[in-house]
Amino acid sequence: HHIGDLLLVQVAKRLTENIRENDTVSRFGGDEFCMLLNNIANANDAEIIASKIHQSFNLPFLIDGKDIVIGTSIGIVIIPENGKEHTALLRYADIAMYRAKSLGRNNYHFYTEELNLQSKRRSELKSLLYSAIERDEFYLDYQPIYSLKNKKIISVEALLRWKSKELGNIAPMNFIPIAEDCGLISPIGEWVFERALHDIKYLYETTNEKIKLAVNVSARQFRKSDFFDSLMKVVDRYSIDPSMVQLEITENILISDHETGVDTLFKLADEGFEIVIDDFGTGYSSLSYIRRYPIKTLKIDMSFIQDVEKEERAKILVETIVDMARNFTMSTVAEGIETVEQENIIASTGCTYGQGNYFSKPEDIDIICEMILKNPDGN
Repeated sequence: HHIGDLLLVQVAKRLTENIRENDTVSRFGGDEFCMLLNNIANANDAEIIASKIHQSFNLPFLIDGKDIVIGTSIGIVIIPENGKEHTALLRYADIAMYRAKSLGRNNYHFYTEELNLQSKRRSELKSLLYSAIERDEFYLDYQPIYSLKNKKIISVEALLRWKSKELGNIAPMNFIPIAEDCGLISPIGEWVFERALHDIKYLYETTNEKIKLAVNVSARQFRKSDFFDSLMKVVDRYSIDPSMVQLEITENILISDHETGVDTLFKLADEGFEIVIDDFGTGYSSLSYIRRYPIKTLKIDMSFIQDVEKEERAKILVETIVDMARNFTMSTVAEGIETVEQENIIASTGCTYGQGNYFSKPEDIDIICEMILKNPDGN
């Protein structure tokens, strides 16, 4: 708390240094400050001051002999264009600030009515999310992952879907970030594991085929102290061999949870769970974790796959990832294959498995069972 208080004092001082004499800056609460710029000629003046603030915060703060670097996210409202009522203006500035924050470190954003509508939509989704599990509005689809050698289904990835009674089908990209922000991703993730393991047991009984199950793990789930124990309880309840369960995590989780994540990863691997790095190649991290952690599979991000037809460099990058994985005795999955040309190019690199709408779009578990029964040997 002492360091934080000293930092806030210096932040206030630096903000004051970047405004004019007739402007006002005040601490609004926590680590948030409010600035009132008087008599600006146009929005560009506010933009200039926001840029000056960002530049000044690029310099570290010296606190108790240590350099501390912090970022800033700035939301801007213009009076009277955006209104005159102070409560509404503060709310609009907050909406714009969170939009700036979502764009990454050190950004600013002007308030617009579209942002306000997005904020209202987000609040509505957040409210409905709290009751979605109890109202049985979630369901799972599964997308097969195929061997690129014989086209046999070797795994299915569980994909969360939400059909709200009020709003209908809602895309995962629109509700999963909200669930992560408000802490609901953990109970939702637990529901996914429960339902997915129930469904994969049904698949085994229906097809007599042992197909692996891939499930995404969020950062918040991964950090929970009881994550390992709760996962073991579910696999035991359905008598599923952990070696048939693939846990997809992003490489950024490994970096941000370096200390706490090591023990969890090795405990999971010791039980037989297959650790898969999802969206490989998009994280901001060192590759050193590949040799440190018990990773079995690299899932190559679809952004690389989509470009292999038109960019030689994209193909070379995929080949490099595949070769590196092979040297570490890891498998590779190319996700997002959409065309036969992409499949042929990816297969030529030696990539182990493929996934995408070219092979099959996500389907419910009954259709997946039918697909396996009709073509159990692939090809």
